[in-house]
Formats: sequence, C-alpha cells, structure tokens
Amino acid sequence: MDPKNIAVLEEHIRHWHMIKFTGSFNMNYEVKKVIHNVWKEELKATYNENLWCGNCVVNMMKVIYGHYERTAPNPILESVLTSTTLINENSKDFQAKKQSRKSKSNKG
Repeated sequence: MDPKNIAVLEEHIRHWHMIKFTGSFNMNYEVKKVIHNVWKEELKATYNENLWCGNCVVNMMKVIYGHYERTAPNPILESVLTSTTLINENSKDFQAKKQSRKSKSNKG
C-alpha cells in the first residue's frame, strides 16, 4: 500500500473500529470521500460507491480496511517477531515448577 494511503486509513481507523465492534458509524461526508478516494486508488475500483447509502459505505469500509489489515506493515507485530527473549532459559523464573502428583488407586 502507498504510505500516503496508509496514513489516511490510520487517521480514520476509529470509524472502522466503530463499524467492526458496534455495527454502527457516524462519519461526515468529507471523511467518507477521503476513504473512498483511497479505496478507488488502492483497489483500482472501476465503479463508485454511493456515499449516501449506509450499507454501501459499510461494505466499502470492510473491503478497504480488510485490505489494509492484510497488507499494511504492523509495527507492533514486526517488533515482536524480530525481538529476542530477555529471559535466561536456565533461570529459576523460566523453569516451570514441577509438582509431584500422587496417584490414587481406587480399590474396591
């Protein structure tokens, strides 16, 4: 994805979270228009979504933010994948405590 488009989507990600987690949204026309432009540019859309249609806007948001989540670099995930552990494997903190379990025999 183009870094400029990533920045736009990250700026307005709260709208996507609102749709994703509550099923509702409240966006003004200008925000819809900006996200629509990113949608057209990134996905090479050959048709226009109706920005006055709530279902159309939700579908557009699902598509563009789905694309964003699959393709945009995630700095948190990248740092976790490239980091090394700070725990010494031989330390007491790392080793799990072994508990002896006495087996109970059912006689009878």
